[in-house]
Amino acid sequence: MSRAPATAGRLSRLFVLLLLVAGLALIAGCGGEEEGGGEDTTTATESTSTSEDGGAATKDEYEARVRDALVAVTETRATLDEITDAKTADDLAAGVAELRGTYSDVADDLRALTPPEEVADLHTRLVDASDEIAQAATDTEESIRGGDADSGGSMFKKAGNKYGATLTELGEEFSARGYEFR
Repeated sequence: MSRAPATAGRLSRLFVLLLLVAGLALIAGCGGEEEGGGEDTTTATESTSTSEDGGAATKDEYEARVRDALVAVTETRATLDEITDAKTADDLAAGVAELRGTYSDVADDLRALTPPEEVADLHTRLVDASDEIAQAATDTEESIRGGDADSGGSMFKKAGNKYGATLTELGEEFSARGYEFR
């Protein structure tokens, strides 16, 4: 049985779910700017993935690189606006594909980083969470293109909730070890 094309209502519901996921990084405290417009302390993501001496990144280098990587998640507003304006399932799928690219890039940037030994276990979990949300966006896009926006939205909501919970937990664990990404 063939499903009807995604309706405006389904597109709108999926947009709300995507907005939730994109905002989770801010809620978790794992990215974004300091309150009060503090000085930008981020570095370019093309910088070395390890310390200048070839070893693991220093604490300051690591914080800056993670902040750089995660800020991309918080800067998805334009994509979310495109998704809101989507008139067809193809437009919606294209917006989700763009989000997938962002999440994949974040995972790749994090994976390229050699963390300080004291947070290597947390770093691995952060990379895994980023890979999982990128895969969820891929699965959502495929669902939408297959004519099932509702199922795609449900999958992405579940993945977004997990991603948010993981980022919140990791933010607390990083903080307990003296690492901050705000």
